[in-house]
Amino acid sequence: MDNVKEEKQILAESLAKDILTLARNSLIVNFRFLDRAISCAPFVCDDNVSLATDGENIYYSPWFILHIYKAEQKCVARDILHCLFHCVFRHNLMEQKLDMPRWDLACDIAVEHAINQLRSPALHAAREVRQQATIAMLEDKLGLITAERVYKWLGDMEISE
Repeated sequence: MDNVKEEKQILAESLAKDILTLARNSLIVNFRFLDRAISCAPFVCDDNVSLATDGENIYYSPWFILHIYKAEQKCVARDILHCLFHCVFRHNLMEQKLDMPRWDLACDIAVEHAINQLRSPALHAAREVRQQATIAMLEDKLGLITAERVYKWLGDMEISE
């Protein structure tokens, strides 16, 4: 039984790596100006995360990658770019005195907004439609959407986790 489980894990890792490579190549073709940033972080299998980066590597769960690819193929490329934009915007280099759940949410909102503004068919995902009302409300209240402005707004609104 363990051999079957191990074989499934090896196959999942191989397929996930192929999907990630395909998604990365799609990003390079569609955003040539980001090619060096997109291609510099190696993929590292880690079953303890979904998809994340520490600024040096992109960690992924093969089962998560297979799941999102099956549900919506373009989400893999979008999620890789999402990780990259966190690094570009230096979201991971903030002081630790912040309310981290609120900071993480503010960063995710800012990054998703930036990706939506690219208006690229290669990144289109169903979640864009779900984000529209929130983004429109934030643009109305904040003007320019940045992680710092969203973080402050979330604190002012006393929005709970």
